[in-house]
Amino acid sequence: WDEPLQFFQIDFFWNLYLPLGIGFYLFYFMLFERVTGQTLGKLVMGLKVVQINTQQPPKMWQSFLRSFFNLISLGTMGLLTVYDVVNWSLNLKVVKTKN
Repeated sequence: WDEPLQFFQIDFFWNLYLPLGIGFYLFYFMLFERVTGQTLGKLVMGLKVVQINTQQPPKMWQSFLRSFFNLISLGTMGLLTVYDVVNWSLNLKVVKTKN
């Protein structure tokens, strides 16, 4: 780095940290919801994401789209999530586990 504080500059944030953060967010939710239907928070709260028809965890494409649209929903202050548009459109639901 040419300047000592370049590490903390805005351009560095937009070019490195933001894409890494978005990638981690998508990977975390896709992986956990695809494999078990639960993230760590859902596990603690006793919740699980399942397909409406089969009661199985979401398929990879459903998990990716759910994560992606929930991320986009932050821009609408959560309206897509509040009205459950994402789960409804992907044929998913959040259910209480038996624990």
